[in-house]
Amino acid sequence: GRSSEEDERSLEPHQPWQRCFEVFTDGLDPLEELRTRPGISPQDVALWEATEKGDLEGVEAALAQGGSVNVTGGSMGSMPVLHAAAALGFPTIVARLIEKGAGLEERA
Repeated sequence: GRSSEEDERSLEPHQPWQRCFEVFTDGLDPLEELRTRPGISPQDVALWEATEKGDLEGVEAALAQGGSVNVTGGSMGSMPVLHAAAALGFPTIVARLIEKGAGLEERA
């Protein structure tokens, strides 16, 4: 049989960065800066959040409801959502954002 340590490991996130992110953000709202920035819609926040999670359906829903393909976020508030999708390794989301008109010349 499997040891309890093996069972515990199987419950851990598949990506090492996910666990680090959870440890460092415990109790924090990583989207607080974005939520409180003037001119940012709830759809923009939903787009950023879905992108961070790799949730293609959520990305598509946010875009369909008016989320901006060029919204910026991240810790400094200046990273384009396209860059976030690429950095997090979500090529399908990258492709969808480009299809929807994300600026390829945007700078972080």
